[in-house]
Parts: sequence; structure tokens; C-alpha cells
Amino acid sequence: MTRLLPLILLLACSPEKGDQGKKNAGVCKGGDSMTGVLSNLTFGRQEPLGVTWGFDLDGHDSSIADAEGCYRADLVDPNGKSGIDSAFSGLVPAIEATEGAAIEGLIEDSILAGELQMLFSIDGVDDPLNDDCVTMEISEGLDPPLLATDGSILDWQTLTRDAAVPTVRSRNLKLVDGSVVGRGVGLHLELEVLGEPVIFDMDANIQIDIDDEGYMSGYFGGGVDIEQIFAISESDEIGISELIESLVTSAADMTPGVGGQCEQLSVTFEFEAIPAYVF
Repeated sequence: MTRLLPLILLLACSPEKGDQGKKNAGVCKGGDSMTGVLSNLTFGRQEPLGVTWGFDLDGHDSSIADAEGCYRADLVDPNGKSGIDSAFSGLVPAIEATEGAAIEGLIEDSILAGELQMLFSIDGVDDPLNDDCVTMEISEGLDPPLLATDGSILDWQTLTRDAAVPTVRSRNLKLVDGSVVGRGVGLHLELEVLGEPVIFDMDANIQIDIDDEGYMSGYFGGGVDIEQIFAISESDEIGISELIESLVTSAADMTPGVGGQCEQLSVTFEFEAIPAYVF
């Protein structure tokens, strides 16, 4: 019988990236801290076709006639910005037509169980709408969150950072109309499917939007080596290994290699986070 073992998505980090050389070692002095705990995580989608949230990761607006993007046209974001690299978003409908549709449900289960507890903090905040110097931190929580009677994560609870997992920091950033963007953030995402790890290492960009009540939403994305995605096929019991390899190979859009085949696929995740305190 077809089965999917529990999926766990873990966050680790590379050393502090994104520091931009501000005075006093890039530290934004004073101010408050705003923290959110991950409450929802999904793959970026194209809605409508060709339109999705994401970033111009390679600084190039590729077309179907462009070898630099392996002849894969870039997308447009909902604000009309072109050059968006988020090729995996075009594969989501095909994956959802298979047993792979269960993956996002397993991610949600991991979030509620505290197995996936990403903490997003914006420090040095003097003005929660516009501030010319803040620090973004992404860390991992230690204990399972408290849940409300409807099964959702309670807001404004106090959580503890896992000291064994280094914190990702991006310094000397700006809050503009309640949004902050960090670039070159080293993320290590590990998916466990069928008992085997599927690792997404990415030099990611991330945008966090904060509303006036402290709730966060946003997206992060980067290029992932296609060989890392193929790892799901090594222990495939869900009958989609050949489909995944074919789709990923045809959609790869970054880092052209020998023979012109791109070695990376651009991937975007969208997320929501509810306000919390961090101990």
C-alpha cells in the first residue's frame, strides 16, 4: 500500500550572511524586537499562470531564447516586477496530481507538532513601518508550541530558541512600509520523505511583511541543486521518481553546466508566522 512516512523540515544556517558593513560592526542599536513563529509553509504557486511571488535570483531576466537561463523564461510577480526565478512553482500542479500532494499536509503536521519551528525576529526596530536600520534573525525553536482549541498555534506565547542550532542573521537592513528583505541568507532545509532526507541548501533571499498587529507573512527562495531533489527517488515508494526527475530536469533554470543543462532549480516557499515572544 502506498505510504508516506512523516516529513520533517529542519532549519539550520551558514555563518552570518547579509552583513553590509554598517558602523559598529553592522549593529542596529536600540529599538524593539518583533518575533513571529512559523504557522504555515507552502510551495510558491503561479496564480495566474506566469505570475508568482519570488526574487530575481540571478540578476537576469531570462527568455525562452536565452541560454543563460537554459531557455526557461522567467516569471513576473503580482506587482509586475519581471525576472522572477521560481521555476518549481510551475511543477506544483503536476506534483499535486500524484501522491506528492501529501507533502504540504505533512509539513503542516510538523509545524503543529513543533518538529518544524522557525522563528523570525526583526530587531532594532524604532518604527515598525519604516526604519533605516534593523537586523533580521531566523532561528529554530526548541519546545512544541501551545495549541488553541481549534488546533492552531496560540499567538503571543513564549518560545525558546534551540541553542544547538546557530541563528541566521542579516544585518543593516531597512523596513519599508512594513516589509524587510534579506539577501544571501544561507538556509539548509531538510525534508524527510520515506525515511530518507531530501536536502535543499540554498543561498536564499527572504521577504518578511509585518502587519500592524505583529502578524508576519512572506516568502523565501533560492537555487537548489537538482541532484538534491533527485534524492527523493532513491527511496521512492510513491511512484513519482521518473516524473520528478523528468520535470525537474526540464524546468532547471539556473547555473548552466556542461552541455548547457542548468544544474539548479529555483524554488520559492511562502509562509505565515504569528506573533510570539522568544526566551
